[in-house]
Amino acid sequence: MLIRGRCCIGSWMDSFGVIGYNIKMQCELCGREGEIVSAIIEGVELNACLNCAKHGQILKKPVLIKKEKKIQAEEIEESLVSNFAALIKRKREQLGLNQEDFAKMLNEKLSVLHNIENGSFRPSIAVARKFERILGIKIIEEIRPQKISLEKIKAGGLTIGDILNKK
Repeated sequence: MLIRGRCCIGSWMDSFGVIGYNIKMQCELCGREGEIVSAIIEGVELNACLNCAKHGQILKKPVLIKKEKKIQAEEIEESLVSNFAALIKRKREQLGLNQEDFAKMLNEKLSVLHNIENGSFRPSIAVARKFERILGIKIIEEIRPQKISLEKIKAGGLTIGDILNKK
């Protein structure tokens, strides 16, 4: 059974965009579908059908659940540029900062900064953002996943080589 339309809490329903939607509800006690109310039964607040709610105290009628819309966000991956170490070192030297002072500005250990500038250590994205903010350079790049069309390219069908050539 489906619940439809307005009820005594119509303004609440309007703010959640529920009006005009069919909402399928089940009783938390017996599992029956139908008009559901909020009730206190044996000291516990439950969403129950009218049949089960009569065993407790009815609080409000009817109970509606906010429908959440799933928004499919494009997955964007962040990565460091390949020459991040040289960019950081060059910009630090241009600003006339030594490693010790610069490490204090970043609130990082001197050894960490030394290893990052040598390229033997890749900083996390959070630390890389500190470098970008303080030095005014861009070392984080956004990588958007490519969608590969798996259509048949040849009459013989799609091969692994065809997929690799598409990239």
